[in-house]
Amino acid sequence: MNNFTSFHTMESSPCTLLVHYDSSEPPNLTELKQQLEHGDEQQKIAALKRAIVLLLNGEKLPNILMTIIRFVLPSKNHTIKKLLLLYWEAINKRGPDGKLLSEMILVWYARALGLLDVAAIVRIKRRSIYLLLRRHQ
Repeated sequence: MNNFTSFHTMESSPCTLLVHYDSSEPPNLTELKQQLEHGDEQQKIAALKRAIVLLLNGEKLPNILMTIIRFVLPSKNHTIKKLLLLYWEAINKRGPDGKLLSEMILVWYARALGLLDVAAIVRIKRRSIYLLLRRHQ
């Protein structure tokens, strides 16, 4: 018999983190997005923690990934960088078709090269779309 216990989210996808979440209040995605975009570092930390907990408990957070890439990834705050590692672990890195999300390529490329400039990330995204379109022609 195996001594290891596997924890799963509500969708039965593998989960390496287990966090308690009080689901008495529904998630407010516009407020969460607003804090990530325009908040100071403490508000971004709180919003990122909330996003991680929501993801781990099976909530869908559409369009939050690009907001985090654009507004949170360039931060130099050590706590935010640690939370981002947990966030990257918690999100689904594949689309409905089973292929890797193009946004994840941006994340890994940005982390590998240490790109902190949002304009550079946008240029990389544009170039990847161009290459994708060229490949399909």
